[in-house]
Amino acid sequence: MMSGEGIIEHLINCTWKFLEIQKGSSLLTSDRPVIFNSGAAFQNFHILFSCGPNNIFIATNTPHEMNRLTKNKNTLLKHYNDIVSRQAKDYVYSSDISHSNFVEKRLNKGVVQCFF
Repeated sequence: MMSGEGIIEHLINCTWKFLEIQKGSSLLTSDRPVIFNSGAAFQNFHILFSCGPNNIFIATNTPHEMNRLTKNKNTLLKHYNDIVSRQAKDYVYSSDISHSNFVEKRLNKGVVQCFF
């Protein structure tokens, strides 16, 4: 297990990207907005969270994992919104009401273990 300082150093050394999602689509956020996959020692480790309705922060262990996650923005958007809605405890936030039915079907359905 990593200490707090070890985790911070690991994140600093990750491959980072802020990705813009096209207008007309939007990211959700929630009371549990961060998606982690695997432990920091694994090659497919990644962290994702939205930084607004059209921007997502991604950190990965490898450039290969970054390319895998970002090669299709529509797939990324779909999976991110699905997971952030399912792992929310009480609240999911959107920039408009267009996601209402999507969120109602998924809210508080449990933490998803794998991004895609």
